[in-house]
Amino acid sequence: MASADAARVPDFFLIGVARAATTSLFDALGRHPQVFVPQLKEACFTCPDIDPEQHRTATRFFRNRAEYLALFAAAADDQLIGEGCTYNVYSPAAPSLIRALNPNARLLIQLRDPVEQMYSNHGLKVIMGDLGADFERSLEVQAAARAGRVTQPPNMRDYDMRDKATISPGLARFVDAFGRDRVHITLHEEFAAQPEAVIGSIFRFLGVAEQPVAHVEVMVPHREARWGGLNRAMASQRVIGAAKRITPAALHPVARRLAAATFRANRRRATRPPLPTALQDRLRDEFRSEVERLSEIVGCDLVEFWWTRGSAPGA
Repeated sequence: MASADAARVPDFFLIGVARAATTSLFDALGRHPQVFVPQLKEACFTCPDIDPEQHRTATRFFRNRAEYLALFAAAADDQLIGEGCTYNVYSPAAPSLIRALNPNARLLIQLRDPVEQMYSNHGLKVIMGDLGADFERSLEVQAAARAGRVTQPPNMRDYDMRDKATISPGLARFVDAFGRDRVHITLHEEFAAQPEAVIGSIFRFLGVAEQPVAHVEVMVPHREARWGGLNRAMASQRVIGAAKRITPAALHPVARRLAAATFRANRRRATRPPLPTALQDRLRDEFRSEVERLSEIVGCDLVEFWWTRGSAPGA
């Protein structure tokens, strides 16, 4: 296990991918007696270059090293420490910063079909008030923003769905920096079908004793807002600014927790319709080269694995 100054540093990093059941995976790993993970999964320190500085979600970007490392202070000497910031895979700075923090770090990443990942990510951004309910229209708006044809609010630009579904450049950076043998790749679809087998493969990779994991819930369900207007209002920069002005600074952390609790209460599970076949086929064509690059890194045919089953994107 690595050390830095007097504080422990993470031994392994779950570097991605968003909307690929990483919360479920992180929770399951943290239940192993030889593994310590903090309560705050999205504790980001090694990807400062992509901090959107909005602080509306559970993700927290740390600038202070001591404050970040304090998250792991409760780890026992015989426990491996894990960290779960899924923004790392998108950050050009992250591989070198993680190497500086722990040159012997191990990396975990869970991949998902990029078309399904985008569709799932869109559902999350709808209930957060960042995007409109029409998935295809949201893609068109973001494509126009990429081309510089329209002005877009920062929250939409920072969460560009195509950016968040394009994983191969970031994954290749980590493989180049640490070597393929230190990057363990799992697939969301396999985790959903056989979570114990996937978690067992990670235990072996980390070098901890294999043990059964009781009830792994794959936490990537589609949700919708009970009252969409409430979420849109809470996501408004004008409303957030007004709330900050009238709330004493000492109470800002409490206010953020209350806002997060309100977001959670104002959503419910729902069944999302499958993508129209024409749109699905068009997006698969668009992402084919990305999936082929991922296939080369992973060492298996992900085009075959993801796209010959005939299943439609869902959660």
